[in-house]
Amino acid sequence: MKSLLTAKKVKIVKGTATFIDARTVQIVETGEKITADKILIESGSKSGKIPIEGLDGPDVMDSNQVLTMTSLPKSVVVIGGGVIGVEFAQFLKGMGTDVTILELMPNLIPGLDREIAVALEKIVVASGVKVIANPVVKGISGKKGQNRVRYAIDDQLSECVAEKVILAVGRKHDFSGLNIDKIGIACEKGAIVVNERMETNVPGIYAAGDVIGGVLLAHVATAEGECAVKNALDRKLLEREHVN
Repeated sequence: MKSLLTAKKVKIVKGTATFIDARTVQIVETGEKITADKILIESGSKSGKIPIEGLDGPDVMDSNQVLTMTSLPKSVVVIGGGVIGVEFAQFLKGMGTDVTILELMPNLIPGLDREIAVALEKIVVASGVKVIANPVVKGISGKKGQNRVRYAIDDQLSECVAEKVILAVGRKHDFSGLNIDKIGIACEKGAIVVNERMETNVPGIYAAGDVIGGVLLAHVATAEGECAVKNALDRKLLEREHVN
């Protein structure tokens, strides 16, 4: 990706940006100020959390930390049976890990068409993944390498034990540090509000991807980003240049 951007003469600046005004961001680490006529916010999301005891344990990982593992655990409890949790569960099971999914709702992938969700769950279970539906997770305890995840179903307490615990309870919009309040960018339910042109209420500032909510998937963010750039740079002008 870096080589592609460099070939297109795109300047890459590594650091943490924060808004100074509606046309200027400052890089926190270096103090460098960058001014632009149009700005696109696409800072993504961070792993969600739930208020339970033991989340700070050494064997508890979020979806980002899973990708940094250097060895496969013998067993894993995945808290959350959504898209991310099921994807990790299937991958790890395929690599030989013993996997248990705890999903708060009656079926995996809540929000998906029920018929499809049920069919998918049958495939997941047939692969050897244990699925526990409707549990309310109470906490995580135990010693390193032997974590006890306590949960309740209809007030009946139980637990499952695993070497590692993966917290996969969704993603949360992340524009912390950008200081968007300073320039008055509107938000609703924790996400940046945009119009059909992907533009915020502050003229010239656009947003796309996880920060605007909706479906938090990479291909959606890519399409939104392309839409935002075309509108920011004038779609008709770009089309004329493409024809020429």
